[in-house]
Amino acid sequence: MSISKADIDAVETKAENLIDDTSEAAERGVNKAKKEAKSAVDAAAEKLDKVAASARGGVSETEHHASEFANAAIAAGVKWAQQRSEQTLALSEESLQRAVRYVKDRPLQSVLIAASAGALLVLLTGAARQRSRDYL
Repeated sequence: MSISKADIDAVETKAENLIDDTSEAAERGVNKAKKEAKSAVDAAAEKLDKVAASARGGVSETEHHASEFANAAIAAGVKWAQQRSEQTLALSEESLQRAVRYVKDRPLQSVLIAASAGALLVLLTGAARQRSRDYL
C-alpha cells in the first residue's frame, strides 16, 4: 500500500484547516481571558476605592494617614497584579503564536507528532486503568 501525493496534500490541507481553527479558538480564549482578568482587577480596585472612601469619613488625622498609607499599598498591589496579568497573557499569546508558526511551517511533522502523542496517551491511560484494576 502506498500513499499518493493527493493523500498527503489532503492530510496537509486538513491539518492546516485544523491549525487555523485551533489558532482562532485559542486567540478568542486568550482575548476572553484578558477581558475577564482586566474586569476582575478593575472590580477589585473599585471595591477597594469604595472601602477607602467610606473609611475616610469621620476619622482622626492619624487614622487618615494610616488610611492613605493603606490605600497607597493597595493601589501598588492592584498595579502589580495588573502588570503580572498583562505579562502572563502576553507570554501565553507569544507561546501560542510560536506554536502556530511551527505547525504552519511543518504541518505534516506536526500531525505526526500529535498522532504519536495521542497514541502514547492512549497507551498510558490503558496501562493506568489496567494497573488500577489489578489493585482492586
